Amino acid sequence: MSNRHSLNLKMTLAVLAAFLVTGSASAQNGAPTPGAANDKQQKEEAKTTASSEQNPALKPVNEKILPLLNNGYELLSKGQYDKATQVLEKAVKADGESISARRYLAFAQVRNGDNLKALSNLQALSRLVTPGALDWYVFGEAYMGAGGLQHAKSCFNQALTFSPDYAAARGGLVKSQIRLKEFDEALSTVQDGINKTRDPQIRKYFAALYQNAAAQKEAARRALLTSPVPESSTTQEETGPVLIKPSNDS
Repeated sequence: MSNRHSLNLKMTLAVLAAFLVTGSASAQNGAPTPGAANDKQQKEEAKTTASSEQNPALKPVNEKILPLLNNGYELLSKGQYDKATQVLEKAVKADGESISARRYLAFAQVRNGDNLKALSNLQALSRLVTPGALDWYVFGEAYMGAGGLQHAKSCFNQALTFSPDYAAARGGLVKSQIRLKEFDEALSTVQDGINKTRDPQIRKYFAALYQNAAAQKEAARRALLTSPVPESSTTQEETGPVLIKPSNDS
């Protein structure tokens, strides 16, 4: 696993852990919470992202599926996405209205390459709760994996509307812009992230993205000089499947 993928995984797992609503009864009974061992920095980022959500009155997690959620989280943290998907599918089957179960499952499905299933699951999740930063980020990853680059871009933008410092969402936005050949926009987006962050690890991640965007821009420039595109040629917009449309299409 590359350093960039590892960083995105750590950040997202921290946010997933922060979103697990166990309720007062679970807390009093000492029910385990996924992500309890995360370091302070990851918890702070998770707290920042979670606080941007617009869902103040979520119902407590069904305690009967809590062991499945903990098991799924552990498998996710180990990179065992196929097994995590199987476990979390059982949790959703046991409680189809569990917000945490569907969030965990959607992330596992994206990581496992099951992007269309993830999009369908996220659509079901959006009927249970208003999508927030994490949900829009996972939507973006699912759309990008399914080839819906414009929709992915909109989802990442929506995530950043909720949480402007969400590094994983900014990284996803940059990647979608690169794949759409919007190189100047990608460079601007990642430079903005570099300017804002004080975290050296995230700054290093953004610097690598900047170098990639610059290299891709130069490669595209060279290719254009070698094989100019005819003026009559048009590029077909790649959108992919639409299951839920982001409200921010910027």
